[in-house]
Amino acid sequence: MVAGLMASIRVHPERWGWVLNAAFCTVVGAVLSLAMRGALVPVYFAASYSIGFSIHGCIACVHLYGPSWLSRWVGETVAAMGGMILGFGIAGVLLDGHPLYLLGSYAPLLIGVLLSGVGLAGSMAVEHLWEARRRLARAERDALARDKALAEAELRVLQAQVEPHFLFNTLANVISLIHTHPDRAARLLERLTSLLRASLSRTRRTDGTLEDELAVVRAYLEIQAVRMAGRMSYEVEARPGLETVRMPPLLVQPLVENAVLHGIEPSAAGGRVTVRAERSGRDVRIRVADDGVGLNPDTARQGVGLANVRERLRATFGERGRLVLSETPGGGVSADLRIPAAEWAEREPR
Repeated sequence: MVAGLMASIRVHPERWGWVLNAAFCTVVGAVLSLAMRGALVPVYFAASYSIGFSIHGCIACVHLYGPSWLSRWVGETVAAMGGMILGFGIAGVLLDGHPLYLLGSYAPLLIGVLLSGVGLAGSMAVEHLWEARRRLARAERDALARDKALAEAELRVLQAQVEPHFLFNTLANVISLIHTHPDRAARLLERLTSLLRASLSRTRRTDGTLEDELAVVRAYLEIQAVRMAGRMSYEVEARPGLETVRMPPLLVQPLVENAVLHGIEPSAAGGRVTVRAERSGRDVRIRVADDGVGLNPDTARQGVGLANVRERLRATFGERGRLVLSETPGGGVSADLRIPAAEWAEREPR
């Protein structure tokens, strides 16, 4: 409830300024009424509202229609004085039937000025506090937008290139298999074509679907399985309904490449890579696991690919995007990727 109230204040500070003004005028009206008559008298509330709303309304008019060359402080001071005179005139009519009732009497004028000054000072302090918070929030949004733009620029570089070492090795395997195992060579070349087609189709997009990402992952794992000649197996599974979940591309593929290059290839016995996507509350959890050699103490699998994934998660989702790397019982490594699907599900593809 408190969080919702604060969010409403941030979105509609002007409306809440009127609410606070009305609350202050109510308190003033009650105090004056009890002090002067010993009971709650409506006319004192009306007089208090007339002064408070006149001051607030004049300041709001200066904010909306004041000339750009007029400083904020000068404009608000002049508007407050004008609103105070107008409010005192209205209050004088309500209290005594004459607009100069408060303006021409020393004691009521002094009390009115003091109360108006207190209310004005409080109102301006709250307004400036909200303005400072808005500027801070705007600066944070700008910083996040810059980080996101940088991450998207890096993504475009990644999307536009295929690792030469992987590509050359795959083509070398195709050449070596053409005469001895033409079926395997054809399948390997077909998977490489699928991988390149899927990768190039994303070069001009900064988001995609889970299905797009898993299509690239399957093509990559099929290539590696053929290259390793039976030393590696794999499984890619997504719970029904998750295929259309929108997500930034190239988040899962680096985790899969990491599992193959640092987990399965160094293992004499080979191993298995498993990719599973499932719901976890409002998030989507994608788990990439292998039963290879485990974490390397020297590198801890913290290569450029993982660093890039973490940076883009932070730039896109803030604290809600997470990547956790851990060793699995019996050997191997598990990479758990969590993204908030709610925001991306509503976005249109670009």
